[in-house]
Amino acid sequence: MNDLFARGFALSPRYCPYRRAQRPEFSFRRIAESDFGSIFEVVAGVSPRLVGMLMQRALPLPTPARPAGVVIRPQVAGDSVALGALYWDSYPKGVAAVDLEDAIEEMEGVFEGEYGTPVESASLVVTDNAGALLGCIQTVTSPPWEGIPAVPFVIELFVHPGQRRRGLGSLLLLTAAQAVHEEGWESIALNVQEETAAEATHLYRALGFTEITPAAVES
Repeated sequence: MNDLFARGFALSPRYCPYRRAQRPEFSFRRIAESDFGSIFEVVAGVSPRLVGMLMQRALPLPTPARPAGVVIRPQVAGDSVALGALYWDSYPKGVAAVDLEDAIEEMEGVFEGEYGTPVESASLVVTDNAGALLGCIQTVTSPPWEGIPAVPFVIELFVHPGQRRRGLGSLLLLTAAQAVHEEGWESIALNVQEETAAEATHLYRALGFTEITPAAVES
């Protein structure tokens, strides 16, 4: 299962044609006809809708197994530059950010609450024993997109290409889920584009995540 998770990285739960709900001047992929409604809503200043498949899973999830030689800890604002570099390296160029500076600004925006209120206990980095960042998960509440369930929502999950197939993504997701469960939450949600992250989708289903629709989300 961990190997399945690692092979598809970066397994970001992509959610919107523009990640930046407040700054819709960027398009990180070729726009499809199906995107038009969301794009118009962003331009009009309306909370954008998700693009992709919204999934949710009741807690608890399985206990995470920690690979040897790594440390997992909460992310801190001082990680922004290193996180930006990791984010830039973890995706095909131009997919998640237009350049390294933009990637760093994305990470700074997470700490500033642009994409929801960070859940500190479930916004984690995994490092090697020397402290170099290898992967990250970022979880928020109250994200700015329509139809998100009122539970912790994973906005990012990425692992450096050179560190994949080690179970680090699984470690991050399961540790975050464990943290929010210990805080009293009963479920966790994420978003994934099945057509571009088939293996991630398979893993999420194997872990018991099921698809929900915004219309089915309880307020």
